[in-house]
Amino acid sequence: MAADSLARADLARLVDGSVEAVWQDFDTGADFLREAPGLNPGAVLIFDPIPDRAIIDVVSWLAHHKPDLPAIVISPNPSVAMAVSCLKSGAVDFLSVPIVGEAVGAALEAAFAPPRDRPTRSMMLRRHWISSRLSQRELQVLRELMAGLSNKAIGAKLEISERTVEVHRSRIMRRTEVDSFAQLVRIAVEAGLEAT
Repeated sequence: MAADSLARADLARLVDGSVEAVWQDFDTGADFLREAPGLNPGAVLIFDPIPDRAIIDVVSWLAHHKPDLPAIVISPNPSVAMAVSCLKSGAVDFLSVPIVGEAVGAALEAAFAPPRDRPTRSMMLRRHWISSRLSQRELQVLRELMAGLSNKAIGAKLEISERTVEVHRSRIMRRTEVDSFAQLVRIAVEAGLEAT
């Protein structure tokens, strides 16, 4: 079984019976976009691998033209840069394989909630909330993570050890009270925190 087939099987098993679903598969982003205008409201699960640019194009198109089809991106080889791009483009969530039931449930709950009920806060409040919990160095590390840099590259840029970057990253997760890096990216995107 291919990796994406395993991911689909895992997802089907996790949501079986928990939501009433009609599944429709598309081979490419272009195939999906041709049909999207006529699709009923629901959630769109985008399985990587398809080219990163194609994923961003689909997510962005949905956010602007079909908000009743919120996107969840699922990737077996996630990168920070890809997660940031997807969330900035409007994805509801970014999950990695293997798929964890609680993460899928939370992503689907957010996707199926009316847009007005989706958990959002103003950019200024988010920025203040993050800034009040992190030191200046942690904010620097977070911005470099948002730029997609590895721990090693961040260490070199900030002239600190890779291990120190790992410590900062762990502390950032704890202080922002998030369970996953995708959640951290989401709140940082909502706060408008950009790379330095």
